[in-house]
Amino acid sequence: METIDENGEFHESRDLRFELEPGQLIENRYEVVKKLGSGATASVYKCKDKLLGNLEVAIKIFRYNKNLSEEVVTRLSREIWASFGINHGNVARFYECIRNENILGLVMEYI
Repeated sequence: METIDENGEFHESRDLRFELEPGQLIENRYEVVKKLGSGATASVYKCKDKLLGNLEVAIKIFRYNKNLSEEVVTRLSREIWASFGINHGNVARFYECIRNENILGLVMEYI
């Protein structure tokens, strides 16, 4: 797994790579249905929002580890929050940013 350092450069991570499995809950709210795909910096999962009547959402989970600088995580979080202002018919709507000790993610409309 690769991570991004404070200079925006990719490096191989020594942290264990984890994959979310169907049925697993994120934040005691989102149930993983299946993995949709992954790229260099994130994986995307189709999930059901248990608080909103099983509304289908997509969650983009960014790859990062506990050793990643707070500056990089803050910058990534800012970019995520900035995306909440985008409202266009051809762009998925963003609902929530998730951040805890294991996950930095973006909950968005499932299209």
